Amino acid sequence: MSTDLQTGHRVDVKQHDGKHAWSPKSAMKNTEHAQRVERAPILWMHEAITYLGLDRLGLARPDLSIHRLIRKGALHPRKIGGRLAFDKSELERLAANGDQKRGRGRPKKFS
Repeated sequence: MSTDLQTGHRVDVKQHDGKHAWSPKSAMKNTEHAQRVERAPILWMHEAITYLGLDRLGLARPDLSIHRLIRKGALHPRKIGGRLAFDKSELERLAANGDQKRGRGRPKKFS
């Protein structure tokens, strides 16, 4: 074990053919790679409400509309830190196709 001079953190340094296996340059490559990894964009509850346009409908509680969609199975949120988060692609699908899941109520009559 040795101490990194720049950060002061203890670093496990292994000798490999007389050279150190760890270097600041290799550590920088790893962090650059981690920054380049694309994650699926997520939207929090208030962002999802705005994205779907529920805030412009004049609803007193647009969050209840989101919860109704979750109960029906039209939306599948993730819970991150106790808050609901939604995939942007799923919200786009919902906005384009509408609510495809049938909830409670009268069955649709076909004539």
